[in-house]
Amino acid sequence: MASPIVLAFLLQKSIDITSVFSLGHLGAQELAASALGTMFIAMTGWSVMLGMVTALDTLGSQAYTASPNPHMLGVYMQRTVLVLMLMSMPISILWWYSENVLVLLGQDPELSALSGRFIRWCIPRLVPYIGFESIRRYLQAQGIMHASTYILMVTSPLNILTNYLLVWWPPVSLGFIGAPIATAFTHWLNFILMALFVRFVDGRQCWGGWSRKALQDWGTLVSLGLAGVVLICSECWAFQVIALVAGYLGTVPLAAQSIILTIMSFMFTVPLGVSIAACNRIGNQLGLQHANGAWLAAKSALVLAAVFASVNTATLLLFKDRWGYLFNRDPEVIALTSALLPIVAIFQASDVASGVCGGILRGAGQQRIGAYLSMFSYYVVSLPLGIYLAFSRGFGLAGLWWGVCLALFIVTSGEVWIILRIDWYAEVEKCARRIGSDISTAIRDEETCRAN
Repeated sequence: MASPIVLAFLLQKSIDITSVFSLGHLGAQELAASALGTMFIAMTGWSVMLGMVTALDTLGSQAYTASPNPHMLGVYMQRTVLVLMLMSMPISILWWYSENVLVLLGQDPELSALSGRFIRWCIPRLVPYIGFESIRRYLQAQGIMHASTYILMVTSPLNILTNYLLVWWPPVSLGFIGAPIATAFTHWLNFILMALFVRFVDGRQCWGGWSRKALQDWGTLVSLGLAGVVLICSECWAFQVIALVAGYLGTVPLAAQSIILTIMSFMFTVPLGVSIAACNRIGNQLGLQHANGAWLAAKSALVLAAVFASVNTATLLLFKDRWGYLFNRDPEVIALTSALLPIVAIFQASDVASGVCGGILRGAGQQRIGAYLSMFSYYVVSLPLGIYLAFSRGFGLAGLWWGVCLALFIVTSGEVWIILRIDWYAEVEKCARRIGSDISTAIRDEETCRAN
């Protein structure tokens, strides 16, 4: 279940990377503006949207197997789309006035103007992004994991072509704004193809048409979604703060930090795929009232987390002197990257486990716990400790990473402890109340006998 999700996220990540890469060849100012713009929209838009849509991971997977109404999954998707559309309105306003915001944050006025122009042309991406992510979760709840992979295998190469045409090809080139326009076109194509997949290939069985029920009972969805927003945004924003702090340490630490974050973002796609698969598997099992099945899925996910954590950590350590050469030729940057990667390898072990544990908690509808742990670990422990070690104790960039390592260790330890203490029979009952289905004592008794 996780394999096609991993490939899909890698292909999706390539869309933004292509935009930055194509603009980078226009000049240093354009590269800096696109990188700043990409960071701004990730912090204020994509992280918020992804956090809210995690509610559909929980409710959709449980409703697919628990609800007596086969179209309830479609209703949950409609509610999610409506909530996200409402959220997109203030986000669009913020993006429209992003130049002013960046200037207020102390950015160079000329760079802010160029970044603001880039961000404005990203506003057309909001609606198709909402549609694509909502339909993807709708399909994944049904166990259809490959749809987005097939679509992105078509659109990702097309994105490279449209970026070249709109940025560089003289007959139609638009220069700097060509990249965000090309990316917006790709997002619309992703959304349209995903909708066509549901209509003509698979997944239509849970779509009962637009329903007035989508306007009701938003409380549970918003509650779960806001917890997801806190969980994702707290980590995303913390790393952006660390990137900004790294800039005060000098050019070499900032370059090394950029390389390390790029490596980490690609490595995290594997545990991210496992976490989504675990979330949907656990949600489906709880909907079926199979308490032991949910616990078995959780244990399987934890085993996979241990395996991938070991593989990722070993890979970083074995090739620590080689990673830097993939991105840079400066000997100082390469040396600092190599020196930091053993610390990052320790971080990676906790990062993989934390990502998978987050999926387990979402499947059980307990993402609020992860949100509390994440907020405390990053903003009470990690950032103050990391900044203290970096500047007051002279550890430099290594100090920031030791702070992050401690934060992830706290988060992972807390999540594992909570998962091991979950009463899965109680979660079955919570799922039934949440979805509105009846508790089957026969199934529960059968599960109890099997456990004994």
